[in-house]
Amino acid sequence: MKKIIISVVVLVVIIIVGSYYVKPPQDMSNDNINLQSDPKMYQLNSVMGEVKSGGSVVSGATVTVVATGENIPVEPNGFYIVVLDPAKLGNKPKDLIFKAPGYAEQRQSVLIPENKQVRLDVNLVPSK
Repeated sequence: MKKIIISVVVLVVIIIVGSYYVKPPQDMSNDNINLQSDPKMYQLNSVMGEVKSGGSVVSGATVTVVATGENIPVEPNGFYIVVLDPAKLGNKPKDLIFKAPGYAEQRQSVLIPENKQVRLDVNLVPSK
């Protein structure tokens, strides 16, 4: 009986100590990941987001900065990031055009506070 009690106590201690040192894996699919920790996704003076249609990624989508004419391709997963340098473009709202083949063009105006990042998700509508 004494051996069983000692075995149970040792097993409980192993479970407690093991759970203290082993952390469960993080769910990386969660959208609440701190973007500031990823320099690819967090850049000062930028706008970022997703371009989708009805919840699905839009293939071949682009973002155009109207003031400069610069075209930025949207990544295959639907994400984009555009840096809008206030030294070149000023501290006023910037117009962006989101478009893709087979979808109606969408124009959005965005104001980015200095040294911040703004999220702008866009839902494109199929053209008629």
